[in-house]
Amino acid sequence: MPTTDHDSLRLADELHARRRDLDMVMRAIHRLLRNTQARPLYEAIARVGGEALGTDRCSVLVKAPDCENLIYGGSLGLSPGLAQLLSERGIPLDSNLPPAIAFRELRPAAFSNLADDQTLPEEFRKSAIQDEIRAIMCVPVVAEGEPLGVLVTYYRESRPFHPDEVRRLSLLAEICAVAVQNVTAFEHSRKLAEELSEQADALEKRNAELHVVADLAPTLAVAESSRQILQAFYSRLVTLVPFEQVALLRMDKENPKELVIREVHSASPAAFGKGWRVAWDGTLAEEPLVARKATWHALSAGGNQDPLARYCMQLGLRRIGLFPLIAGREVLGLLIMGTVRPDSLDASAVSTLEPIAAQLAGAFARLDET
Repeated sequence: MPTTDHDSLRLADELHARRRDLDMVMRAIHRLLRNTQARPLYEAIARVGGEALGTDRCSVLVKAPDCENLIYGGSLGLSPGLAQLLSERGIPLDSNLPPAIAFRELRPAAFSNLADDQTLPEEFRKSAIQDEIRAIMCVPVVAEGEPLGVLVTYYRESRPFHPDEVRRLSLLAEICAVAVQNVTAFEHSRKLAEELSEQADALEKRNAELHVVADLAPTLAVAESSRQILQAFYSRLVTLVPFEQVALLRMDKENPKELVIREVHSASPAAFGKGWRVAWDGTLAEEPLVARKATWHALSAGGNQDPLARYCMQLGLRRIGLFPLIAGREVLGLLIMGTVRPDSLDASAVSTLEPIAAQLAGAFARLDET
């Protein structure tokens, strides 16, 4: 049968449509598959979707972690209020809203006249009118049979949807699914790498701690004075935890409710003063002495009435660690470590130093016996 002019025109239109689809696919691949973070990817998907469908508004809604809602992923042209609403409230997957229908039924859902479509909830129709949305087309983003989200285009005028438009958005959704999978795999690999790095750092830190303990033990065994003990402690520990001062406070023999500084070691001019004493009851020193556990404190010039805190502040210290010295059942006193640095001597550092401080208690107990 000879080809008619009508057939030729139809074939030309089909070829033009296929070429337009191919151009869209190439642009989408170039823009989307190079993204390695979720939010930039979703924003890029929305831009490509808007360009492909000739609209200035497009959004990507993704399955929420609770798997009960679709939430905002990224958009082109959506009002901040609508984007915030989609982020905070989302769209329930079991609702009769267009994106939920597309997601749940794994098929495109197009509505040409939202204002008059009685199948849609009235609240949704009113909200759409307020946001100047008269027509909407939703296509599920599916990977290996699992829906990941929905690609949505919005239109300011009521309009019919041509099958070519549905096909084009569906084709883009397939590319989006691959891009989303790539991002998911990349984020999983990044998190795994971070976890492995943290574990390696923890092992390295633990190895350094064990090395310090092993190196310190022989010195403590032969130390002949509290000064030698503090010097050895400082010289080894400062490589693990930055600090400038350490002081040994012992219970006063005549008044056990008071602590007296018996020995100090300082790397700064303003140092703890020997002989300074404080009643520990009701001060920062009470918790480590009574609960027999180390504590740390960030100091600030906010009118702190604690005498121990005030004294440390006068020396320019910004953080202190308090370590009870316990030998057997006896509490010998307290070890104070101080630093001018606001980022040192935190909870992690205290947990590192606590077992090492226990070594010192044994050394001080040995000196008491000699």
